Amino acid sequence: MSVPDENPIAVERKIFSAVDRILVNIKVLIGDIGSNLKKLPKQSDHSCNTGDDEFDDAVALRHIEVNIHAEQLGAGVNRFQDSIGTKHHAEEESMPSLAEQEDEPARPMSGFHVRRLLDTLDGQLMQCLLCLAIFPPGEAIKKRLLIHWWLGEGIVQSADAGKERFNELFDRGLVQPALRRGHCRRTHYFRVHPVVHSQLVESLGFFRFLGHGKGNVDDPHRLFLQKGQSSDQNTQGTNNAFLSVFNLDMEYVKIHIAKSRITRVVQLGRWKRSRKHHIELVGDNDLLKKVLACKNLRYLSLRGISLIESIPEAIGTLAELLVLDLRACHNLEKLPGSIGSLLKLEYLDLSECFLLEEMPKEIGELSKLQVLKGFLVGSSRKKSSPCRLADLATKAQNLRKLNITTGRQSLVCDEDELCQLAKCQHLESLTITWIGEASTEPYLPLPSSLTKLDLRRAPTASLLNIIHPSTSVSLKRLYIRGGKLLTLGQDGGWNVETLRVRCLNDLECEWSELHGLFRELRFVEMWRCARLSFWPCDGRGVWDKGSPSLARRSIGVCYGVKGNNLPPWHEVVQLYASNNIPAMRIFYPHHDVLEALRGTGIGISLDVEGQFLPSFASEPSVAAAWVKTNVQAFYPAVSFKFITVGNQVALREMRYILPAMQNIYAALSAVGLDHIKVSTSVRRDVLGLSYPPSAGAFSSAMEQYMAPIVQFLAKIGAPLLASVFPYFTYVHNQEGIDIDYALFTSPGTVVQDGEHSYQNLFDAIVDALYSAMEKVGGSTVRIVVSDSGWPSAGAPAATKDNARAYVQNLINHVSKGTPKRPVPIETYIFAMFNENEKTGDEIERNFGLFEPDKSPVYPITFS
Repeated sequence: MSVPDENPIAVERKIFSAVDRILVNIKVLIGDIGSNLKKLPKQSDHSCNTGDDEFDDAVALRHIEVNIHAEQLGAGVNRFQDSIGTKHHAEEESMPSLAEQEDEPARPMSGFHVRRLLDTLDGQLMQCLLCLAIFPPGEAIKKRLLIHWWLGEGIVQSADAGKERFNELFDRGLVQPALRRGHCRRTHYFRVHPVVHSQLVESLGFFRFLGHGKGNVDDPHRLFLQKGQSSDQNTQGTNNAFLSVFNLDMEYVKIHIAKSRITRVVQLGRWKRSRKHHIELVGDNDLLKKVLACKNLRYLSLRGISLIESIPEAIGTLAELLVLDLRACHNLEKLPGSIGSLLKLEYLDLSECFLLEEMPKEIGELSKLQVLKGFLVGSSRKKSSPCRLADLATKAQNLRKLNITTGRQSLVCDEDELCQLAKCQHLESLTITWIGEASTEPYLPLPSSLTKLDLRRAPTASLLNIIHPSTSVSLKRLYIRGGKLLTLGQDGGWNVETLRVRCLNDLECEWSELHGLFRELRFVEMWRCARLSFWPCDGRGVWDKGSPSLARRSIGVCYGVKGNNLPPWHEVVQLYASNNIPAMRIFYPHHDVLEALRGTGIGISLDVEGQFLPSFASEPSVAAAWVKTNVQAFYPAVSFKFITVGNQVALREMRYILPAMQNIYAALSAVGLDHIKVSTSVRRDVLGLSYPPSAGAFSSAMEQYMAPIVQFLAKIGAPLLASVFPYFTYVHNQEGIDIDYALFTSPGTVVQDGEHSYQNLFDAIVDALYSAMEKVGGSTVRIVVSDSGWPSAGAPAATKDNARAYVQNLINHVSKGTPKRPVPIETYIFAMFNENEKTGDEIERNFGLFEPDKSPVYPITFS
């Protein structure tokens, strides 16, 4: 982890954040004014009338005026916040989202070094690299797009050869990975290094690449379409051939090609990852027919182009076509039978063409096809003869990647249609999406060559109803997204190494059970699966066998600031990084701390200020403003994990917790940040009964609040945060509890509770909370320990030796979990520093791991 130096942009951002924070406080006060005004007696309340009609009218009028002014002030605050938000948005637009972070930082490269590298490239590799110069520097580019372009122009003769050439560029550092995909080690997206880009566009080779050289006037040109630029000047009045036409960002595409020819590549559709890039063809099918008149095309992409309802029959004349990309042509309703004449076609993408009713029978004639996406099983028309999977299995012998959709009111579809997949002997990757209900259990006999299977919206309760380990021996990657799956079954023997499960709220499987079934697992991704919240995945929902130890990933430290001698914020963050502390809890959104955390990768648990709970509970707009100012303004540069709504709240204020949590969660969801978990932190005294742990239950006074809170946490897949301090339990009952039981140093079992044996007090407290949650419908909710520690001075048993023993043993223990839940428990140690301005007993100022001068109170190892 590294800590970036402060720069002018960061200072500017800090000023705007401070102003916005003040505005939030003003907005909270406005909300309070509104609430108080509503409580005041109105004129119609005769019991409160003074008898002076003129006075009462004046009071009522003043009441209305104040209310109007409050609303106007609130609207002004909103406008001011919006203007600040626009500033933040402009800054953050250039920053990658969580899923788009670079795999590694850009390597320092000088122009001299790049020029030397370019001089070593052969002619073919230089042509490959020059294609990259047309893209904006820093833009994420799909590797497959680039290879298809090379293939279309004939720079490379096969996709495999294109991959080899790309790897050469990658190994030389001329391109760098753009997106992090933890489940896959290969590079799917990349960026061109800015220095490389500048050297390319200034080179004579790039000038010739565009067709502007002084060679033969009949040499091929390349035409690049850009927003706000007319293509007429480049196409009219010339007999030159265009080797490629590539749409960079033109929304309304118009090309005059009456006197020119396009010989190899037409990329009119979307190439950027963003789905917001709208594209239409001016002239609609007339333009499309002119494009299809270019008989030598090898690559045609209409991806994402709107208002294309059909593809002309003339497409069948493109005898040289290798790649046809029609993905996300949302208005496309029909494909022509002439598509079967594309006998050299290797890649066909029909994904997200939702209005297509069937696949033409002739698709089964494409014998060279290697990749087919968006294949629709059956037809929604009774009198129809669509292409079947059996046709593909018989004719498309080279098919290695297949993406199919099934169940969309398919009237023409045999019940055993999916069984034909076993005949696709060279198939390596298969994706199946079920739309609607299946008439029978969708069992899949898989081809022996299959290594990747992606199941989406599976209409069955058990994975074993679809596939079985005995018939999936070669399967290494299994993805399951959405659907009705309840269980992974009980049959082991899977050889799967990568498992991704998403949006499966009813799927249940203990972590230990999972590893019993899938013994070869090396990578797991779990996302929005409420009943799998116990799986030891990180904030991105990822478990990686090769990642840092679970013990280190499960530990954070609380950072309090109640001291007048504490080090500066940036030094504190550096102290976390230098001690390998991966997570921090802060008790309110201190913007100086959040600024210092930008780019460090330290996970953050952030508390909501307690005084705002009533306003958050009653005013969703206030909660939204808080999220905007304190979370959205710093994301993704700051890695938020939890938002804690209420820290050990007293009984009289418990009524605010759930509605405040709901409003904060709604605010996060509205801006796409609902992966940040919303919870609350409770103390052990929410329990009415805690011994033995299996008897744990909330007190009668607390249960009315805790039951709906726990049920809400279960619904959104969030944990309950709990303050767990064996020290206080021990000192209040020293006669009944041995200190070894509190310090994790007992030599054997101290408490036997049914099948569970307890050797330390920490586990017993946590499991009592688990038992209490189970009794109110929270069996799937996990616990995160929001704070736990031991004082080093100021009270009985508060010594440095005891504090060191407890904290070090806690760090070593949490990766093992508890007897009831043997999975890692994320735990935050209390606290980072001894804070000299804390009130209360002396021990409150002696929980720190470090002195204010950053020296350790006692030695601790986090790694």
